[in-house]
Amino acid sequence: MRFTCEQCGYSTDVKCNYIKHLNRKNKCGPINNPIPQNEHVNGYNNNVIHWIKIDDAKVQCIACEKVVTKVKYNRHLKSCKGVPKNTCRFCLRKFNTQPAHSQHQKICKKNPLNMPLPPPPQSQQEQEPRPYCNVQNNYINNNDNRNYNTLNQFVQMNFGQENVDYLLHSEDPRYDKAKRSCKDCMGLVHFNADHPENQTVRKTNKKSDLMEFRSEHGWEPETCATGIPRMRNNLEHMLNTKFDDKLTDPTLRELLYHNSKRGALNEDVLLAKYNDVEFYNQMRCREESEVTLQNFKKDTLSKFSANNQKMPCVVISLQRDLNEIRRKYDQPELTLNEVAQSY
Repeated sequence: MRFTCEQCGYSTDVKCNYIKHLNRKNKCGPINNPIPQNEHVNGYNNNVIHWIKIDDAKVQCIACEKVVTKVKYNRHLKSCKGVPKNTCRFCLRKFNTQPAHSQHQKICKKNPLNMPLPPPPQSQQEQEPRPYCNVQNNYINNNDNRNYNTLNQFVQMNFGQENVDYLLHSEDPRYDKAKRSCKDCMGLVHFNADHPENQTVRKTNKKSDLMEFRSEHGWEPETCATGIPRMRNNLEHMLNTKFDDKLTDPTLRELLYHNSKRGALNEDVLLAKYNDVEFYNQMRCREESEVTLQNFKKDTLSKFSANNQKMPCVVISLQRDLNEIRRKYDQPELTLNEVAQSY
C-alpha cells in the first residue's frame, strides 16, 4: 500500500514515514510549479508531454530532469516535485547542496506559508477621517477621552500597597464569606481581572522554589519559604481578617503557580461558589472537618495503639471538635457511630 500526501504529493510505502511527514514542524504546501508542456519531446499522457526519450528503456522527466526507466515512470510522477534536484520549487533558485536547498525553501519569500496575510478590510467608519482635539498636547479622538483618562487612573501598585477598598466597603455578603479563605482572597486581590493594578505576586516556574513580588525596581524574586507567609500576613493585615481555611504553605505555593499560569478572572467567576449559601456552608464544613480529621490522625491517634484507637474517650474528643464545626455552618451533628466510622 502506498501513502501519498494530498498537499505536496510526497509518496512512500512506509506508513510511519508518511505520518512523520504529516506531523513535521514545518508543514508542507502545495506544489505551485506545474509540469511544463513541450511539443518537441517524446511521450504523452492525456495530451500533455511529460518526458524525453533517451533510449528504448530510459526516459527523462521534463519537469525535474530525472532519468528513470519507462516501467518506473508512472510511479515517479506521484512523487515528482516539478523542479530539478536542489531547486526551490517556489522561486526556481538552484543550489549546489541539498541542505542549502532545504534551508532556503523554509524561508523562501515566495513560499505561501511565509507570505504575509492581507490586511482585513476596513469598515466605512474606520476609513472616514476622525475629528481631533487637543488634550494635554496629544491629538486624540473625543470618544477616546474617557479611555485616556481611565488609562491614566490605572497605576501599577507595588506589593503591600494594593487597593482593597472594594473588599472592605462592599455590601455584597459574598465578600464577607470570601475574606475567611486565604485561597479566595488571593484570587480577589492579586488575580482579579477587574483590578489589574493589584497583580503584585506571581510564580511562573512550578519546580522553582522562588516566587516574585512587584516593587519599584520590577519583579524581585524571593523563596517560597518566606514569601508565602509574607503574602498571607499581608492579606490578613489589609483585609483585617483571620483566615480559617488552614491551608498549608505548600498548598498555597501550588495555588499561586496555578493562578499565575491561569491568569486573572472576573469577580463574578471568583465569587460564583458563594451564590448558593447552603452549598457554601456544606463545602466549608467539609473542608474544615477534613483538616480537623487529618490533625486528629496525626496528633492523637499516634499516642494510642491500634487496639485503643476506638476507645470512647478518643471518639468523644473527635466528636466534640467535628460537631463544633458543623454547628458553625448550621449542619446536623454527628453521632458517636458516625464519628467512629469517619476514620
